[in-house]
Amino acid sequence: MIQVRHRSHATYSRQPRQVRKEATVTGSCVCSGPPVPGYAFAVPSWLRIMPYDFKNRVRVRLYQLFVESGRCPSIAEVAGALRCSVSDVSAAFQDLAAAHMLVLQPGSGEVLMANPLSAVPTPFVVETQADTGFRSWYGNCIWDALGVIAMLQNDGRVLTSCGCCGESMSVSVCKGEVETKPPGIVHFAIPAKHWWDDIVFN
Repeated sequence: MIQVRHRSHATYSRQPRQVRKEATVTGSCVCSGPPVPGYAFAVPSWLRIMPYDFKNRVRVRLYQLFVESGRCPSIAEVAGALRCSVSDVSAAFQDLAAAHMLVLQPGSGEVLMANPLSAVPTPFVVETQADTGFRSWYGNCIWDALGVIAMLQNDGRVLTSCGCCGESMSVSVCKGEVETKPPGIVHFAIPAKHWWDDIVFN
């Protein structure tokens, strides 16, 4: 059983700025290497039914490449997959970011977050298991990490740590049931309507 509650900003002062997210787990710290590519996963059905304009083609191909390779593709890789120009994909990324569909890295314009997936290592390592094999990913926060498991429609677990003391912790999902070891609580630091006020810091 996993409980959910809001958490004050004061408690978060114990965490480094780069780790402070809108949702974390209290109640455990696991180091992990980068996600390991190697096995193909079926593309989630929601990626196949989006409107067929160029921006959504870019978004769908981004997620497909991310799921297939286990890492976030670059602008150039998405452009190559779509056989279009890098400038067109870059402009589409900017529009998608403005619509809160992506979060981009400052300066380069490359993807930082393709929610629920993170393009960079985070304290929320997601492990999933399917018929095609074992994979690992990074979630942006515990909410997104559990969202990765839901998106891929597989059982899995999140390896993370307690937001207060750093104790090692795992959150497992099996047949729709969520369990934490040791027992813990998911904290939401701020209401969801304010997450995009500063999505990276929050």
